[in-house]
Amino acid sequence: MRGSKEKMASKDTIIFCNCSWYDVVPEEVRTTVLQAITDAGVNFCSVSDLCGLAAQKDERLAEWANADGLKVVGCFSRTIKWLFHFAGFPLKSEPVVLNMRKLSADTIIEAVLGDADTCTSMPPVSVEKQGDWTPWFPVIDRDRCINCKQCLNFCLFGVYQLSDDGNVEVAKPANCKTNCPACARVCPEAAIIFPKYGQSPINGDEVNEETLKAKNADLNTMLDGEDIHSLLRRRGEKKKRFSADKPQPVNIMDKLDIPSQVLADLSAGDIAAISKRAKGSDCPNRKFCDDDCEKDHEDKNL
Repeated sequence: MRGSKEKMASKDTIIFCNCSWYDVVPEEVRTTVLQAITDAGVNFCSVSDLCGLAAQKDERLAEWANADGLKVVGCFSRTIKWLFHFAGFPLKSEPVVLNMRKLSADTIIEAVLGDADTCTSMPPVSVEKQGDWTPWFPVIDRDRCINCKQCLNFCLFGVYQLSDDGNVEVAKPANCKTNCPACARVCPEAAIIFPKYGQSPINGDEVNEETLKAKNADLNTMLDGEDIHSLLRRRGEKKKRFSADKPQPVNIMDKLDIPSQVLADLSAGDIAAISKRAKGSDCPNRKFCDDDCEKDHEDKNL
């Protein structure tokens, strides 16, 4: 970063998230804003990826969470709030969040440089990728979560577990399948955020309650009393014929926006495992849930 101005005093803390490894922020906006605040000599912290820092529960987030006058140039306010919370460092006060996914570069630059003489000096922060894993994982909006455990019962990959006080939490973010937002699709309260997802409100945008109600009604109609696990399992039974009055699994999968590669992997190698999990014997979430999904499967003689 450029050197600080001599008259600078510690007041505002500015964090700039580059959202590396994902193209959710318009490149022109990102580069224009970054160049402008760098050229202005403003002290700020350039972070390669806030999601990556949150996944690693980086201690620097604690310092920023307690800073006065925090400004975050990144994405949605709801996303920023719950990323810090997920990392274990709830924000002390509501920060100024400048959303590069929606605001123009000029609007963001004006907001950042308005207090350019009162910024805290910080070095840039780099987030190293952990192998081939892209920091794609869910965070939970605790203001909306009703702890219904649908995400816990749905996830086949052990991303979720129950905390000591009985609340669902994201325990193993790296277990999540890149580009798959399916658990957020089945969440009845839109409480699950995937910061790098494209569509609202799963990306952290504000929730439109009427749209949410319509989405839930549509999904319930498509399921028609079935459960997601059995639909996933049945999708691999190539010779199985479906009656006209039953929902087609591929339509459900499209609705949940599950990537084709995840489905291909499931149909190729994981159908037997899903069958066991459907009966509860090998479910990665079994020790955390209330066995309600197992009961559903027993009722259907699966």
